[in-house]
Amino acid sequence: MTRKMHNAALGLLMKKPLQGLLLPLGRPLNPEKWIFVVGCYDSGTTLLATILGHLPGFGGLPNEGQFLTDMLPYPETHGWPRMFCQCLDKLGMNGAGEAEAERIRRQWSIWYPKDARYLVEKSITGMIRMEFLQKHFPNAYFIHIIRDGYAVAKGIQRNANMTRWGTPYDEYPIEMCARQWLVADDVATEQAGRLEHYLPVYYEDFAENTGKSMRRIMEFLGIESNGAGAESGTECPDVGSEVWRVHGMRSTIVNMNDREYRLLSEQDVEIIGEVAREGLERHGYAPPEPGVREPLETGGVA
Repeated sequence: MTRKMHNAALGLLMKKPLQGLLLPLGRPLNPEKWIFVVGCYDSGTTLLATILGHLPGFGGLPNEGQFLTDMLPYPETHGWPRMFCQCLDKLGMNGAGEAEAERIRRQWSIWYPKDARYLVEKSITGMIRMEFLQKHFPNAYFIHIIRDGYAVAKGIQRNANMTRWGTPYDEYPIEMCARQWLVADDVATEQAGRLEHYLPVYYEDFAENTGKSMRRIMEFLGIESNGAGAESGTECPDVGSEVWRVHGMRSTIVNMNDREYRLLSEQDVEIIGEVAREGLERHGYAPPEPGVREPLETGGVA
């Protein structure tokens, strides 16, 4: 099957009515650990989830989990691609319990490999629902990718699909993108202290020293870093030197912040700094300096 045919088939199977019909094909899921990768849009969540999903003993999904169940709302259906801050009140799981969680697990089970012991899931809106996930998905671990809000804001503005979902904007104003980054960070910060297993990972550290970051992640998961666990007897690959396919791009892991910085005007920098000041200061992100960065000579995945 060609990639185009695969994507078309996946798109069909993501339709909510069909997901209900497929429910009887699901099975109970009882992994040793659930691993939820969360973070704002354009922060490296897909990259990390892809890497983890390819490790021995791990299993991932072919798309964000929110798209593979009829139980989880997402902002696109409300006309807000890459912009959950505009419809935050419509995305929670208030009143949902074990029955809804079991339906989600059974619908996801159709996509997970049957022999995986550690199941990886990534949905941007997962960070809104971390306490629900912790309560109903036993042994839940949360890895929060944090990336410079200046780079993220420009990434959101550049990558949002404004034609598919009926949004009222041709392009999001940069202040709205900065607010999305701040709201996402606030949502995670507010819940973090109530989560049993929560690890913040900075995108910049992960991209620039992937091996060290992966060892830290494996230690957090309680899995020895020389394998997907010592139990499996298999070596963990050198993920930093491998070529990964993310969002249609194939590359080794490269810090892509400079690409976004170069697209920001001085006014953009000022606006982002003002709107997202609290979060930027929380993480120590300083304004990029216009005109001092050289263009990247290679591509990269983020």
